[in-house]
Amino acid sequence: MRNRKNITVTFSPEELKQLDVLASSSCCKRAQYIRRTALQKPISLSYRNKSFDDFIDECIRLRVDMKEILALPLDQLTQQQLVNIYEAINLAIYKLYDLCKPN
Repeated sequence: MRNRKNITVTFSPEELKQLDVLASSSCCKRAQYIRRTALQKPISLSYRNKSFDDFIDECIRLRVDMKEILALPLDQLTQQQLVNIYEAINLAIYKLYDLCKPN
């Protein structure tokens, strides 16, 4: 059995919200984050780019929609035109991704 002691700390709702944001950006649980900061241990923070995440989500939805459209019964000419548009959009998405991807 470990020899542990509990310490109670009181936070305001705003402080708790801020603490949760910091803890989640470090991929830790709240207690781990508090313990590491109190003991001045290193914490690795990860930052996400919300705009980029939104862009990726939208691209995923767009690709799903495009594949559904291509699965519709269409004449060969229309289907080929849609395939060409689909490929052009895919190429544009990959170019945008390469320009915007996080380092």
